[in-house]
Amino acid sequence: MRSPELTLSRRTFLRAMGGALTAALLVPPTPLRGQGRPEGADAVVEVLRLPEGEPRPSPRANATLVWDPVGERLLLFGGLGRQGYLGDVWALQLDEEGGARWSLLSAPEAGEPAPAPRRGHSALFDPEAGRMVIAFGQGGGFFHDVWAFDPEARRWERWSPMGAEGAPPPRYGSVLVYDERERRGVGFAGFTSAGRFDDAPAFELATRRWIGDRTAPESPRPQRRCLHTGVYDPVGHRLVIFGGQRAGALDDTWALDLETGVWRELVPDPDPASRPPARFFAVSAYDAEGARMLLTGGRGRAVYGDLWALDLRRDAGEGRAVAAWHPLRVEGEAEARERLVRHSAAGAFIPERRLWVLVGGRDRDGRLLDDVLALELSPGRR
Repeated sequence: MRSPELTLSRRTFLRAMGGALTAALLVPPTPLRGQGRPEGADAVVEVLRLPEGEPRPSPRANATLVWDPVGERLLLFGGLGRQGYLGDVWALQLDEEGGARWSLLSAPEAGEPAPAPRRGHSALFDPEAGRMVIAFGQGGGFFHDVWAFDPEARRWERWSPMGAEGAPPPRYGSVLVYDERERRGVGFAGFTSAGRFDDAPAFELATRRWIGDRTAPESPRPQRRCLHTGVYDPVGHRLVIFGGQRAGALDDTWALDLETGVWRELVPDPDPASRPPARFFAVSAYDAEGARMLLTGGRGRAVYGDLWALDLRRDAGEGRAVAAWHPLRVEGEAEARERLVRHSAAGAFIPERRLWVLVGGRDRDGRLLDDVLALELSPGRR
C-alpha cells in the first residue's frame, strides 16, 4: 500500500502541474517529426517507429490503454491474442521524433496477485492514487472485480473482489470513465451470456466500493447494448456514449447527467448523415481544447477508418439536443491512413499534446495488429 507521504507528494505534484498543463494546452504542440501539417487537415495520422529487436506487446484486440500523466507514459493491459486471453501490462514512452519504446511492467506469475487475463474490460487512470484501475471483462468467465496497478511498484492490488456487496452483474463490452469531480468510475451497459444491460454502475475510488446505478428512476434510458464507446465530459459533468451493438450496430448518442442521473439523447436527427455510421468496437476520446468527443474505427456495415467529432459546446442542455457530429479530414502517408481502418483497438488521448494514440486491434480482414498509430490534432482547429 502506498504510504501517506507518497500519496501527498503525488497529489502535490499534480496540483503543481495543473497550471503548466493548462498553459501547455494553449501552445500548439510540436509535430511528431518536426514537419508542418498539410494545409486544411484536421489531424495527421502517423505510424510510430518501434526499435528493431526490442520487446513489444504481442498482437491483440480488445485491450485497454490509459494515459498516466504522472509517469508521462501510456499503460496497456490485457486483450485477446493469438494464444488466448492476455494479462500483461506494458508501458509505452513516446519521443518527439515519431518514435516509441515499449517496456514490460508486469506479466502473470503463479502466486502473485493479479487480475485474471481478459478482454473487453474497461480501464481508467486514477491520478489521486497514481494507478491504472481495471474492471469487468471476459476471460475464464465474466468479471466485475476491480484491480489497481501501481506502475512505479509494478504491482497489482485487488480493490474489489468478485461477489462484492453492491457490485453490478459481471459483464464485458462496457465503458468506465473517470469522473474527476467525484473521483469515481462511472460505467454503462455491457453483455454476458444472460443478455445486455442498460445500467450505469459507479465505483468510488476513495472507498473502493460499488455505489449502485447512477440512473434516476424516472429517467429515459438508452437501449440495452454492449461494445459501445464513451467519454467523460468535464464541462457538462456527464458520461457521453455512442453506438455499440444490440440486434445490430447502433448509431445513437446519449449523455448521462452525473448530477441528476438523467439520460438525454444528444443527436436525435433521423438523418443518417447527421452522425457517424452505426458501429461497435470503435474508439473514442475527449478533446478538452475543442470541448468535443472524438470517434474513430469500429465495425458495422464495414470496418471504418474515418474520424468524427461531436461538438459538445453546442449542447445547450435543458432538454434541447443540439450537439452535432461532423467528419474531420485526416492526412498522412497512404500506409498510415490505410492502417487507421481497424476495429477493437485500444486508445488513449494525451491532452497536453492533443495526441491520440491507438494500439493493436484488428484490420479489415480480421487480422490481429501490434502496431502503434498516432493521430495528432491540428492546432487551432476544433
